Amino acid sequence: MLENTVYRLKHDKKLSIGFIGGSITEGCGASSPKTSWVGRTCDWFTRTYPEAEFRFENAAIGGTGSMLGVYRLEHELLDKSDPDLVFVEFAVNDWSWPYDGIFSDMEAIVRKIRTRKPTADIIFIYTATLYTTQSLVAGCEMESRSAHSAVAHYYGNILCVEIGEALRDAVYLHAGGDWLKYTQDNVHPNDEGYRIYADALTVQLEKYLGGAEVPAELVSYGNMPPRLSKFDRTEARMIDPSEAVMSDGWTIINEPICSKGTHYIRADKPGAWIELHFTGRRAGIYQAMTNDSGYFAYSIDGGPEKKDCSYTSAGQIAMCMTNEMEYGEHVYKLRILEDKPEGSSGTSLNFISFIVS
Repeated sequence: MLENTVYRLKHDKKLSIGFIGGSITEGCGASSPKTSWVGRTCDWFTRTYPEAEFRFENAAIGGTGSMLGVYRLEHELLDKSDPDLVFVEFAVNDWSWPYDGIFSDMEAIVRKIRTRKPTADIIFIYTATLYTTQSLVAGCEMESRSAHSAVAHYYGNILCVEIGEALRDAVYLHAGGDWLKYTQDNVHPNDEGYRIYADALTVQLEKYLGGAEVPAELVSYGNMPPRLSKFDRTEARMIDPSEAVMSDGWTIINEPICSKGTHYIRADKPGAWIELHFTGRRAGIYQAMTNDSGYFAYSIDGGPEKKDCSYTSAGQIAMCMTNEMEYGEHVYKLRILEDKPEGSSGTSLNFISFIVS
């Protein structure tokens, strides 16, 4: 495994590395990006291969799993850095979601990467928390990890690295079972916890990269087996709000929100609506939940509305999606409601893009 990474490091002396995942990959809990597992891994590459030129892109977003990752993968990672090696870490945030949905999203992520760059290597990263550990100890299956592993085995040449086990061992061998010695909140590691993660990963990287014979040429993984998922997520994509029809009251703001995106669209007047015509099976929004947001309603093809809430006391990225429908042409319509949740200072809705598959 990782033969193409070996080739690029030792023959081309150039490598683009991408990361996508949740808050543990984003580095939540670290004192700086450099002390996260991603930062330490990037540092390992530059120290270990000083003659190589590297590009690193971290597209992780806290609180999100593969169900959103499959929509933003291309725009927020592949388009930006064209990675040769992709680390995917969603098993913790995918935990407790249905197996079939996780498999569909992870399969589509793999197919998207290998369609875009057939020579890219992929590494699935498995982390751990107190809560996933308690579930496993109680005899429950971690369906997210099972789904991820099934995808990896089916497609082949995907390295799965269990760095979570190293942290669990440290907690129970050196901290008497107290997760707070190595994490901020039983989930997100502190600097020492991230060091344990990074050390466990770099041991595996050294195993597959260090001393390996340089292949004669790059190997293509583009000849993929038939898709197994019931629902095809390979068409999952982001659609800019400017492509929609909208009422008065919407403003496109050319700056990131919650540190994500380059622009977003906002409205705060009850009754303001926006309508997207699309081809696919489902649609929704990639939104920023804020402390001045309220309720909104959405419908498909003029059918019954469903109500949802965009409020949170702290800025957070999230998604809101319809259920699966018959593939075809549909109309997704959203409008802002006048009632607001307790604690909210307004009725706004802020979203980065539509998401469609």
